[in-house]
Amino acid sequence: VGLWVSTQNIPVFDESDIPTEISSAHSNKNKPEINISIPNNINPNDSILIIPNIKSSSSISKVEYYINNGYVSTSTEEPFSLTFTPNTIESIETNNELRIVVFDKVQNKTEKRIDFTVSQ
Repeated sequence: VGLWVSTQNIPVFDESDIPTEISSAHSNKNKPEINISIPNNINPNDSILIIPNIKSSSSISKVEYYINNGYVSTSTEEPFSLTFTPNTIESIETNNELRIVVFDKVQNKTEKRIDFTVSQ
């Protein structure tokens, strides 16, 4: 293998080339922070707009939305919002959970869960 590598002009590395520093980009303090609010006792036919307030040291790459553990949507552009009508969500019940998962460009991930109710 070494002979083939030398004929392909591939640089040879040794153990001194292996990084030994710990990356601070993936520390807990660099994870995105999410604040969200959603009205309670929502009419099942109303259109609901969710705009999360996200703070992050890196730019956000995407935001995923789940209702009652069922995938709803992914947003990849600011303001990373979600618009939904409860009666179009198959898993909707009177008591529900919205889960928002935020990823930044270095793949730090944070999630936030919030409960909401839908009138019947």
